[in-house]
Amino acid sequence: MRKNIEARKAAFERVMQMGEGPVLLDESVEIPEEDPNDLERRVNQAYFEATIGELLKTARRERGLGKRELARVMGTTHGRIGQLEHAKNLELKSVMETAAALGYDLELSLIPRAGGRTLGAVVRLE
Repeated sequence: MRKNIEARKAAFERVMQMGEGPVLLDESVEIPEEDPNDLERRVNQAYFEATIGELLKTARRERGLGKRELARVMGTTHGRIGQLEHAKNLELKSVMETAAALGYDLELSLIPRAGGRTLGAVVRLE
């Protein structure tokens, strides 16, 4: 492993763009050299997953439910609700079932990177 300053700076710049506030570079941290495109993909994936978890948590709180109450409604454990809210082991089916249990529909959109038309759907789990 060698220090990859460019990869570290790219990751921190992306975090800064997401509004996380100032971040200081720690030059002692070893980062394996990797493709900047792969690094950007992984950062985007992590941000996407965290956003889904926050949306589920906000929806649960808006309904006035605790994790245990929602788990009882869904027939699962409060630990599983915590996993979903912390973006651990996210599966689309689980996200859909949680949204449905909270009285929400899930809206999905595929947004083209270069031109083209956006594809979207409202997904209801009955």
